[in-house]
Amino acid sequence: MPGIQHHKYLYMQSEISWFLEIKETLRSNDEIVSSDVIGTTFGGIFDPTQTEVVTTDDYQLIKTVSWYDNEYGFVCQMVRVLNKLAKI
Repeated sequence: MPGIQHHKYLYMQSEISWFLEIKETLRSNDEIVSSDVIGTTFGGIFDPTQTEVVTTDDYQLIKTVSWYDNEYGFVCQMVRVLNKLAKI
């Protein structure tokens, strides 16, 4: 997948009921494919199929994945940032 990248985000929470509710709402059995990402202007597309939750004692470690177009999506994000900075 040329030009497609992903980021992994890790969260540690003592209370994650809100996260599980969001995950359930966004749940999908369809994996993200390159055609879902190429040409998007979004900063990232959340992939609920890649979410993992690990419980240890009173805490839970949550891993999520976000995909983005490394070329076009990055340029669009930079334009948004520059527009915000120009208004300061």
